[in-house]
Amino acid sequence: MPEYPSDQLGRFQIRLPTDWRDTIKALAAKNRRSMNAEILAALEGHVQPHQREDQTAA
Repeated sequence: MPEYPSDQLGRFQIRLPTDWRDTIKALAAKNRRSMNAEILAALEGHVQPHQREDQTAA
């Protein structure tokens, strides 16, 4: 049994430009969430419209 809910999630490493870390950290603090949550929010904003397109095309 997983100890934490995050143990059930896939892990993915990504290389980012050096200055992006500071930008993401600042955005996360401004939005009162973790850097991981900030990155997920940005990805969701990009990916979800494409998922809807795929669902309507099917």
